[in-house]
Amino acid sequence: MKKLKSLCGNLAGFALSAALLLAVFAGVVFLGGGLMRLFGFEYSSKGSLFLFFLLTALAGFPLEVLAQALPKALLQMELLSRTAARVLFVVLDAAVTVAAMLLVDGAMRSVCAPFPAILAVALAMALTSVKDI
Repeated sequence: MKKLKSLCGNLAGFALSAALLLAVFAGVVFLGGGLMRLFGFEYSSKGSLFLFFLLTALAGFPLEVLAQALPKALLQMELLSRTAARVLFVVLDAAVTVAAMLLVDGAMRSVCAPFPAILAVALAMALTSVKDI
């Protein structure tokens, strides 16, 4: 009986965490998609929009980790000032996001992401994360 309660509690916690993560991701998707639409981004459905951002996140994740770790490491080794580390982070993070979005855009026929739209959302995402450095 205790195992069943524990399992139900774990499943409920997992479901709640997953729902919260999905809600946050959906917010990012629709804000990013809205910003990109200002620059000519087109998609055939909200599912395509969601898939575009999901695939971009998956494709860019390994290099995003490096883009965040490198400036932090150089800052900690005192090879860069805090300002220089933040600038390097924005450049690296935006470049990784642009590369991932171009890759996904090329693979998906249901979206059309012009370079200005990709650059705008990549810079916006990088600038919102810069405080972590």
